[in-house]
Amino acid sequence: MFIRKVSVFLHATFHTQVRYHTLEIRTMGIFSGFSKKPNFNLKKSDFKIETDSFYDEESSLPINEEFAKTVAKWKAERGINEDTELSYDRCITNVLLLGNKVEITYNPSEIEMKESNFIIGLNQKLNWISKNKHEINSQVVKKLLPLKNESWLNDSESKITEKDFINRIKLESILFFGDLSSELVYDDGNLFWGHQIVTDLNEKDELTNVDIHG
Repeated sequence: MFIRKVSVFLHATFHTQVRYHTLEIRTMGIFSGFSKKPNFNLKKSDFKIETDSFYDEESSLPINEEFAKTVAKWKAERGINEDTELSYDRCITNVLLLGNKVEITYNPSEIEMKESNFIIGLNQKLNWISKNKHEINSQVVKKLLPLKNESWLNDSESKITEKDFINRIKLESILFFGDLSSELVYDDGNLFWGHQIVTDLNEKDELTNVDIHG
């Protein structure tokens, strides 16, 4: 009788431990899925619409040539000839990406496809950016680390290592254009005295430019 009770106890204990470890593994799988294998699934309803305005002057030099062309086309379609205050809508949401709260923005008037298809593509781009952060960081460091160490060191500042550089920059926002190319904006961690680090990705996920703005 005693042997049977011990056997039953061990049997129950074994299965309890198995169930506990199985639950623990599954739970860890859930969290690792969020951190290591992101699967963004944003919907139109996740974005809020904000309206921005700016004053357009024909005589002023364009800050961005492509943007200037977009404005000129927009004005021509609406028969606007004189200088005027213009406004446009932009869709905004925030996501957790690369460990940071990142603002995601797009202008619905620029979209070159159905908006539902655009958002599907936007999700795919976010997944790609998350999975390829090391490649993106490598390109940013390759372009800007020499610039930092050659021209942007304070008098008492030692040369910055690649690891220090990557640890100090932080992704803040991504602006998606109508063709699903994008502009990634980073806080520079005061590497360039408060200027933003901006990287451009084309629609083929190729990094075409890295620079500092502001």
